[in-house]
Amino acid sequence: MKKMILALVSAAAAVPFLASPEIARADATCTSLVSTVRSHLAQGQFVNVMMSQHRQDPHWGTQYSEGFLGGTGPTIYGRATEYFSIRRNSSQIPFSGDAENLSWNLDSNGVLRIHNDSWNFDFGPIDFTCKGSMMTVYQPGGVFTLTFGDYFWPIS
Repeated sequence: MKKMILALVSAAAAVPFLASPEIARADATCTSLVSTVRSHLAQGQFVNVMMSQHRQDPHWGTQYSEGFLGGTGPTIYGRATEYFSIRRNSSQIPFSGDAENLSWNLDSNGVLRIHNDSWNFDFGPIDFTCKGSMMTVYQPGGVFTLTFGDYFWPIS
């Protein structure tokens, strides 16, 4: 029952982030960053990606995702695990309770789209402003920050 309630609440909370009919584009500050990431991926590498989401509703706490992006072509794809500050283990340690699985993609315009594989819903597009290796934006409901980490070669 608890998981079913969490699924309904998660789906309802994602509503502000659902895709809108207009075309999404990150601002021009992301062109260089996305180009750099894509040049590494074109060589067959992957990139570690971390995302935090600070929600306006304090009852949602903070969400943190860690994963990767890879591939070539107009859109790059990856997977991540999402953790929640409001979910705790038996020792009451935050971010250690149930995690959720995400699939995400970043298009050549620097726009992120996320699919929650655990609960089967989409949210995005997320349009960013970029600085260094970080993409960030306020959208109704919260602040998203996506940070690119180290590049790595897949294990063969």
